[in-house]
Amino acid sequence: MLETQASQRTSRPRVVLRLDELDRITTALGYDTDAARAAFLGISPAALSKIRNGHHLPSADLIAAVRTALPRVPYEALFTTEER
Repeated sequence: MLETQASQRTSRPRVVLRLDELDRITTALGYDTDAARAAFLGISPAALSKIRNGHHLPSADLIAAVRTALPRVPYEALFTTEER
């Protein structure tokens, strides 16, 4: 029997916000604190803090907020996937 990539996978992938890249881009735009970044993205500072500290993964709403605030930045520059 042929094993597919999915059947070989023991863990599930998750979407991760590339905070280093978000920080670089938003700092270049003049948003150099998490409070300023959150306001720019239209999210709460607490939501950004929870992601930064690893307590939450990016939700669909957060992904949409980032994509709306930074429409010219490719998705792949700001988000990646990793195995859980």
